Amino acid sequence: MTSEQKSPESYVIFMDSETDPRYGIQIHHIRSGNDGDVCNAFVSYELLHGTESKYCIDIGVDEGWWSFFVTDINPALQVDSFEPNPLSYSSLQRYLHNRITLHNIAISDKTGSLPFTLNGGESNSRSTGEFEVSCQSLEPYIQNKSVDLIKIVTEGHDLIILKTLYPYLKQIKAILFECTPYWYGVTKDECIQTTVSVVSYLKTHYAHMYVLSRRGKPILTELQTMEEIQDFIEFSYTTN
Repeated sequence: MTSEQKSPESYVIFMDSETDPRYGIQIHHIRSGNDGDVCNAFVSYELLHGTESKYCIDIGVDEGWWSFFVTDINPALQVDSFEPNPLSYSSLQRYLHNRITLHNIAISDKTGSLPFTLNGGESNSRSTGEFEVSCQSLEPYIQNKSVDLIKIVTEGHDLIILKTLYPYLKQIKAILFECTPYWYGVTKDECIQTTVSVVSYLKTHYAHMYVLSRRGKPILTELQTMEEIQDFIEFSYTTN
């Protein structure tokens, strides 16, 4: 993967295949053809590659490509990985190594259970679901620890998890998450304002915040003002 620097605030990310710009990345047994996954890998590589000891958390493991990717690019990296989908959890067992600790549980804002939906190869934890999975907060895994990167991809639970991290943001160097506003309310205004509230709070704690637009060429752009945050979230709502 390569990037072309367009300005201090914007980068165009090019996929690494001559025949298919969405080809993705291959890690052990996993190949991802999703452009968002490739861009997540690009950002993760910039933050984590090397040989320095690092600790990461993967919330929403799915097929596991991210956990395998970050431990491949840094042989001194450890990751706690969380996946409530019993099928994904079971299929990953034979590929695990001693730097990935996989937990068959959902991360949420409570301890107990969550409704969970399986739809083919996709899964999510939203307001309704086919069955329930066990859940807990992330607190035991971040309390009194320094975390280099938390990746959150939970198809509708990201903002709920992010709110639980507020007391620990000084310990977390970077967070990588999905921003899909229409999951977080009934009306357009409610969805946008809920998302703006969380993203704006994070912006007050981190010096840099980059967002990815996946329309056309994926472009990674720095948000520097609250107005830019509002504009991006409104754009994300109307184009999803």
